[in-house]
Amino acid sequence: MSIATRPVRWYFQEMDSTTEHRDLASWAYYVSFASLGMGLPIPFLSLIAGATYHGIQAKKSPFIAFHSWQALLIGLPASLVVGVWSFQGLGYSFEYFLSAGHLTTDLTGFWILGAVSAVFLALEVILGLRGAAAAKNGLLVGFGPLGRLCERLAAWQTIQKT
Repeated sequence: MSIATRPVRWYFQEMDSTTEHRDLASWAYYVSFASLGMGLPIPFLSLIAGATYHGIQAKKSPFIAFHSWQALLIGLPASLVVGVWSFQGLGYSFEYFLSAGHLTTDLTGFWILGAVSAVFLALEVILGLRGAAAAKNGLLVGFGPLGRLCERLAAWQTIQKT
């Protein structure tokens, strides 16, 4: 079962009945999108924004903690791949300007990594929109093992808080 939609479990039901908590949980996904759009030259900006949002909002509810963990972990692979691609592109740009416009390096690997980056970004957007819609409806949507990991992290965070 790759995407499992289920009602909120018992330890998530005590604080998530308000629409404020549902909105805050869904905004965890949108924070990554906004910072991704603003910080494409700085691809790790979405990770910093997601971690900051998680640090501030996850204390309010285990439901918010689950969704902010999941939004953060969904964005991690995309940020890493786009980061490598961006720094590789900066290296090629630097080489191009040093060689006075005569770039002799084969750019096939660069374009393949660019295509892989686009796939990772598309997956981040698709999974993020699905997670945000589920959070808005008060559901936990676990994306395979990632969802189970986020559930454990949110439960651990709840236990540590008490």
